[in-house]
Amino acid sequence: MKKIVKNSDVVHFTKVTRKLLDDYDAIILSGSHLSDREDIKNRLHHYQWVKSVDKPMLGICAGHQIIGEIFGAKRFHKKEDAEGYYHIYIDERGPILKGIRSDFRVFERHTDSINLPRGFILLGHSRVCDVEVMRHKSKPIYGVQFHPERSKKRVLENFVDIVKPVKT
Repeated sequence: MKKIVKNSDVVHFTKVTRKLLDDYDAIILSGSHLSDREDIKNRLHHYQWVKSVDKPMLGICAGHQIIGEIFGAKRFHKKEDAEGYYHIYIDERGPILKGIRSDFRVFERHTDSINLPRGFILLGHSRVCDVEVMRHKSKPIYGVQFHPERSKKRVLENFVDIVKPVKT
């Protein structure tokens, strides 16, 4: 991540405050261990700020699910665990997918998925996950179920490009 996002910090979710968020141009909610599934459900109250932040935000894997749940999506356990490389099919283009083919391979490792939350647009799906890529209709909030840091760095580069105009 540091190769693409030069000036970044890792902040534990329990340390996030509104004042701290003011110091950053954008937010990336990263993944978690597969064993954290129940813990995430019990920690959602720590992420209520997600709805009120007006900065570009990208959720990756569990971060994608957290954003979805905060906006009303249901998280559910998949019959088939996703681990390995899968094809993503683009349903609708958006800035986060700029320059990416209409079907592309990504690395995934997750046991849960979400449905599309109200107020979001589906950008991509796969055979193992109906909501692989999503964006909020009116805010610069994006979620990807896969791991772009492992297999599709272009998504992270596109997120940096989304942040740049906001910064100036």
